[in-house]
Amino acid sequence: MILKLIQTKAFSHSIIWVIFLLSVIPIAILGYFNHPSVADDYCFAYMTRDYGFWEGQRLYYEGWSGRYISNMLFHATPLAFGHFGFVKIMPVLMIGLLFHSFYLMIGEFIPTNRGNKLVLTAAFMSLYIAETASIIDNFFWYTSVFIFPISVSYWMYLVAVLIRYYAPQYRSLHNGIALLCATLVFFIVGSNEVVMLMILAFLGLVWLYLLLFEKRFDKFITMQGIS
Repeated sequence: MILKLIQTKAFSHSIIWVIFLLSVIPIAILGYFNHPSVADDYCFAYMTRDYGFWEGQRLYYEGWSGRYISNMLFHATPLAFGHFGFVKIMPVLMIGLLFHSFYLMIGEFIPTNRGNKLVLTAAFMSLYIAETASIIDNFFWYTSVFIFPISVSYWMYLVAVLIRYYAPQYRSLHNGIALLCATLVFFIVGSNEVVMLMILAFLGLVWLYLLLFEKRFDKFITMQGIS
């Protein structure tokens, strides 16, 4: 009886959801006790307060880092206006963003029903949290969140959108999807150098596959790689 229960689909799904909840609930609870970093978080807040949102970005872009998207998000910190509570909900927001991006990407690779996609997403999220090098950098440190996990989300969105570009049912939306792809590439390049290199490698492999196996030179992939 117990063996039959273990072998059922519902039981395995329940185990995955339990593992997922055990992974994310502690992060959400710890978020209540989160505080801004005494170093970088306050530095960006002071720059916005003293020099303004746009001028602070310009100074950092020209003198410290070329991550233009990250710089923009750093200087948009509510801390510059005396609001501290945002860091307490930030871990939950990042969990939601990562879950949604995983869900979309998995849905493009594995065409199945919504319930199965949710279970697969929960499993991948649990693995991501278990294998991440630093929980703090991924969910709690404001400055790090807008370099690492958010660029991973951009990457997964890009993969999902790129697959949809070539799907026949989205042919009428080609122009909009192409614009969204270019926007995501722009955001990734301005957020994280490592993920930027991953994009180049990924686009290069797709371009090579189309050239070798479908015998065609894909202008769209070429333009994305150049951009």
